[in-house]
Amino acid sequence: MLKYRAEDYASLCALTYLDIPEYRKGMLFSTYVEQCFLKGCKENEFYQRLHEYVMKQNFYEFMDLEIVNYVNENNHSGLVFYQLEDKNDCYLIYRGSELYDAVNHENGWEDWLDNLEIWLGITNQQLRAMKYFNELNTQKRLHLIGHSKGGNIALFLGVACSDEKMSQIDEIVTFNAPGINDDMMMQYKKRIQDIHFKNKILCIENENDPISSMFSHVKEPVLVSSIYKGASVEEAYHSHQIWAYEKKDGYFVSAAKKSILPRLADLVSNHFVNLLDEENKKKFVHKFMEYCQNDCSLEEMYHVVLYNIGIHQNLLSEDEDFRSVEIQTLLSLFQKEMKEKVISIPESVKASFDEVKSKVEGWVNQVGKKQ
Repeated sequence: MLKYRAEDYASLCALTYLDIPEYRKGMLFSTYVEQCFLKGCKENEFYQRLHEYVMKQNFYEFMDLEIVNYVNENNHSGLVFYQLEDKNDCYLIYRGSELYDAVNHENGWEDWLDNLEIWLGITNQQLRAMKYFNELNTQKRLHLIGHSKGGNIALFLGVACSDEKMSQIDEIVTFNAPGINDDMMMQYKKRIQDIHFKNKILCIENENDPISSMFSHVKEPVLVSSIYKGASVEEAYHSHQIWAYEKKDGYFVSAAKKSILPRLADLVSNHFVNLLDEENKKKFVHKFMEYCQNDCSLEEMYHVVLYNIGIHQNLLSEDEDFRSVEIQTLLSLFQKEMKEKVISIPESVKASFDEVKSKVEGWVNQVGKKQ
């Protein structure tokens, strides 16, 4: 049973993307909200949409909460979270990944480098969050809440914390959060399979969000309809954001299943990358880390994707047991995005991609024959 509505927690997650302009320990949440409403927003599409969303929300339920701690490591680890408290409860709300800020240099690629590390093990942000969590000296009930990478951190804390801390956790609520890697699923298998632990978790995902389809689910998510169709990469990006959940009379509208692009993300992340051995997985991840550190354009990122699929395509086998998904539709949609975003693709890379395309079409034909 949630202390507040999931829709209200989503509003809190949105607000945590806005820095506290004049933070002082013990300030009331109402003061923070007033600062945010008066300050306006940055000249950036993300923050403009975020600010529009925040301005429409009702934060009445939280106004008397005290901001006991505010951690902003944007220029260090990328970890940002807010600690709000009332008489009996402590709310830890974790911010998700932020856009690279090349103008004001308030945040760099730390978030995205850390995101890539999820494939390889426990990340720096997760460790930093655990450090603060272990140092938390309170007997109050704990509520861990987060959007995107913030939700991933909330899940990690619940999965990896001590039994003592676990007994204090009342609920873990995540929005469009990626799961955790397979090694962690095995390492903390006992905790993850504990029914009492699962009952504390609520994972909410947008039907068109690809990010939350990556890595392993700790608990099956509740799917919510999107205000965007999700028929393109741009719409999938917007569907990932906290403002993209469809509501009716103030409540989320449920959805039946994930759409095409999220299934593509699942295919690449949970099948293609997980087929690689440790050495090749590190090479694959480090290639994308190079992208983050060299300020490449979106078009060049597509080249990186194609190149890496090309050099690793020999590791794919026709005998691999892939989940039954609409592979041909996914491939066609991905190719459509390629044509829209990429002006020219090197012939060597295109040849590698064509080989992968041919192999995937072979899988589709085999699946069709078996059916």
